[in-house]
Amino acid sequence: MINKITLYLFVLLLGITSASVYAQDTTQIDFEEISLPLDTFWNGSDSSGGFSSKGVLFPNTFDFTYNFWSKGWALSSMRNDTTAGYTNLYSAITGSGANSSTIYAIGQQNAQIKNIPKNWTSANGRLSIEITNTTYAALSMAKGDQFAKKFGGINGQDPDYFLLKIYAFRDGAMDTSAYVSFFLADYRDEDSTKDYIIWDWTKVDLSPLATSPIDSLQFVLESSDTSQYGYNTPLFFAIDNLSYEPITEVKDYTSGAVSIFPNPAKETLSVFSPYDAAQCRMYTTSGLLLKQFSLDKGVNRISVNNLKSGLYIIHIRDKNNFYQYTKSWIKQ
Repeated sequence: MINKITLYLFVLLLGITSASVYAQDTTQIDFEEISLPLDTFWNGSDSSGGFSSKGVLFPNTFDFTYNFWSKGWALSSMRNDTTAGYTNLYSAITGSGANSSTIYAIGQQNAQIKNIPKNWTSANGRLSIEITNTTYAALSMAKGDQFAKKFGGINGQDPDYFLLKIYAFRDGAMDTSAYVSFFLADYRDEDSTKDYIIWDWTKVDLSPLATSPIDSLQFVLESSDTSQYGYNTPLFFAIDNLSYEPITEVKDYTSGAVSIFPNPAKETLSVFSPYDAAQCRMYTTSGLLLKQFSLDKGVNRISVNNLKSGLYIIHIRDKNNFYQYTKSWIKQ
């Protein structure tokens, strides 16, 4: 009975009914309406205090005493994906915005997005953002530099990571009870062939934060590479395409089309999918997103060895958003 109650509450939290979800009429902030010449950047040196797109605010602070961008966001159309170091502060490692667009934003530690539209924060829609590394951060982690180590260390076995946590503000206060995690680099797996640095734009689902109205989003960076002065990894990242997609009704997977086993699971959870490229997300019962990945057709074996014992939720959606599957499972 406890599992069924928890699953029911989680389904309500995500706004997933037996009719499921199909996205349409996307509202998207892609910065392309802002005028910015190619291979340039804007960092707030005009004392404007930030910029806006479709009413959403991206605050910025420029320190005129020491003449540097000290807080918040910068706009960029830079294409330099090869020059290492802090002189190349405003470039995404992709060399462009998402989907080869021209303009994107660079954020730093504790950057905030404010004035999120109230109709964007609903259980009846999907809030998402595309994220990648900056050239500065990616090359620093891949090769090391005068301040930071090469991720993995000399023998490639160091369990390094570069983590972005995204928090929501409600009524002006940060909600610390839940956040969305996105690893910009992750070398923690015992199998070093699974180590990675993000080199491409990746869509991150923010819907678990937006099941009730939010005012703002805050982006907090963490790294395994630290010293007495703080983090050594360059604390910068790139964003594009902050999007809200309303949803309409479609169907659940038919009984038996998708399955997970064993349940309870100890080290590996097997997921059977009838389709290629189905999207799978794993959550805590409070709605915290733990893992997100794509499934192959057939049996997929997912390592859950690093999860604590307890109850979790798995949610699967086919790539066309026609079908979904939600089930609770127990980690021993």
